[in-house]
Amino acid sequence: HCRHLTFFAILVGLWMPPHLQSAWQHTFQPKSSEQEFPVRAELVNWVMICLLCVIGYLGFRTFPCLTKLEVDRSTYPVNAMQFLEDHQLRGRTVVTFNWAQYALACFAQEKDVQARSTVAIDGRYTTCYSPETIDIYFDFILGKEYKGRRYRSIRSGAINPEKALTHKNPELFIIDRNQKSSVKTMEAHQDQWTLLYQDGLAQIWGLKSKYDDPQSKDFLHPARRDVTDIPQNGRVPYPALPVQRIVWQSAMVTRQ
Repeated sequence: HCRHLTFFAILVGLWMPPHLQSAWQHTFQPKSSEQEFPVRAELVNWVMICLLCVIGYLGFRTFPCLTKLEVDRSTYPVNAMQFLEDHQLRGRTVVTFNWAQYALACFAQEKDVQARSTVAIDGRYTTCYSPETIDIYFDFILGKEYKGRRYRSIRSGAINPEKALTHKNPELFIIDRNQKSSVKTMEAHQDQWTLLYQDGLAQIWGLKSKYDDPQSKDFLHPARRDVTDIPQNGRVPYPALPVQRIVWQSAMVTRQ
């Protein structure tokens, strides 16, 4: 929701200047008549001082964020996205909702639009997806055990976390390991899905028939997979897009 601060700033810029100007005039250009200036000057002065202190403090805390934007590795799957890029993994991709728009930015680096990975679902929400489609993916993310309030479509039927595994034939899943329901669902279907990447934050699962079959052109040898529990710490410069370097073995052979 940090992006919504922009709209808040616009409203503040629209509404606050007249009030600040009024307070300034009352402080430094007091009226001669007490009736025109019912508030005591001492009180106004203290209010102005407090406001200036608050503005100064907020400016001090905000300035580093405005001059050096960074992405927290413990929040976004920076290394997982780099793995996808390094191994040229492309396809219909289900991404944890909070990471979907980041994934869209990463996938947009693919110059070949036809080869570019697609994402479900992202923050465009009902402007792009039907309520039934949204329910499918939140069933997967939240699971049957979720006790919070949800607004599911009456046409979505019973909660079914497994439906996302087959709806529109996905080929890749990028999930947050902290969302236990998603991890549980994927682990229960290892006959259809194989773990390609894992770190302390994220997992990447690929369609078994595509990435586990030595006869498939997309086969990813187990030696080239990266499955660890390494914690994801530190920050990288915004927008933290993958570095476009090819370490894909078959691609290297082709180039040689």
